[in-house]
Amino acid sequence: MLKIQGSRLKEVACATQPGEKPELLTEVNRCVRCARCKEVCPAYRATHDERKVARGRLMVLSQMLSGELAPSPGVREVLDACLKCHQCADICPVGIDTVRLFCQGRSLLPGPGMRSFLTRLVFRLILPHRRLYDLFMRLARWGQKLMPRRAGGLRHLPLMFEGRRSVPELAKRPALSVLSERTGRGPRVAFYVGCLLNYVYADTASNAHKLLKQAGCEVIVPQAQLCCGLAALYAGDTKAARRLATHNASVFSECEAEYVVTACATCATMLKQEYPLMLGPGWAGGAQVMEITEFLTARGYRPQGRGTPVTYHDPCHMRFAQHVVEQPRRVLSAVAQVREPAEAGRCCGGGGTFSIYHYGLSREIGQAQAKQLKDTGAQTVATTCPGCMLQLADMLGGDMEVCHVVDFVARAISSGNRIERGDFLATEPRPVPS
Repeated sequence: MLKIQGSRLKEVACATQPGEKPELLTEVNRCVRCARCKEVCPAYRATHDERKVARGRLMVLSQMLSGELAPSPGVREVLDACLKCHQCADICPVGIDTVRLFCQGRSLLPGPGMRSFLTRLVFRLILPHRRLYDLFMRLARWGQKLMPRRAGGLRHLPLMFEGRRSVPELAKRPALSVLSERTGRGPRVAFYVGCLLNYVYADTASNAHKLLKQAGCEVIVPQAQLCCGLAALYAGDTKAARRLATHNASVFSECEAEYVVTACATCATMLKQEYPLMLGPGWAGGAQVMEITEFLTARGYRPQGRGTPVTYHDPCHMRFAQHVVEQPRRVLSAVAQVREPAEAGRCCGGGGTFSIYHYGLSREIGQAQAKQLKDTGAQTVATTCPGCMLQLADMLGGDMEVCHVVDFVARAISSGNRIERGDFLATEPRPVPS
């Protein structure tokens, strides 16, 4: 089987001819081995293992594509043990999109047995069907009652076989079953909820919905929306990712909205950068896709409230993939004093399924960030990614409150403080890298 797979990979590598569009191998071999990725890679900083930094992974991928190295579980482990934090891509002097290359490389590898089968089953059978997904998560919520309580939450049934991670209790009702499908007046905004906000942080989804209305918008919440598909894409299952993207594009195009807004940094990366590559730049019917603090800042939203000092954690997908850095800080600073950690932009070690399959390394990375956040002296850390919320709650173990920026702002203005809305500032979306 490995021989057949190796031949397939060699065919892909040999398909590149002079003058033709560069294939995967050509792009991989653009790496100049400058080692700048070693300066920023969270996994390398924790392990000092060359196989866990971008240039090491690219070298392994190059050897596999050229036939020098046979596909194997070891190769998959090298490509899998990546947080997809985009920091190496952001700092790369020759502009290599390392995250996309690793995803493409993984799609060419044979699956590692039962884990691959179960993951693909979830991506292709459960996620594309909302009712089945709801049922699956309802059963998971009941399963949580059998798990012992730990600092940071309950142990989540589907994760119990892969590690010791603690996660919050699943919401009693998914956010999509609670939020009004259409409400408010003003610029039409279609709200993309995402999986974690729908099933775990439903209150955060409600607060995001509330702030969008307060910012003077007509808010539409399409009930037929599905998972954005980034987890499938990063796992190398491009077929499942495209299927989910195509469905969501159809749903959001029908909204005829001016904007598609999400409160999940990871979903924003998928909607902004991957959907246009898969489906074309007008996938949402011409609507502009924005992360919620990015949208509120452009809208001129100025909440007035009083909050305790807060520190902000930059999700990697916000800071390095989308370069959205100042907007969440501006929203927070309107209601509280923002205390910066010593190293702004340090990864929390979440990385989606990375923290499940590589929990030990994830925890080592996360503990370093947790210390920096605690050292600010703030009692609360706010972020804009529900995945980071989950990871930080586990790493901090109750030492600090962890919340979304919209939760912090909603609480600060809950006593009826004044809200100012400026004129909407037309902003151009960042160009999607080719």
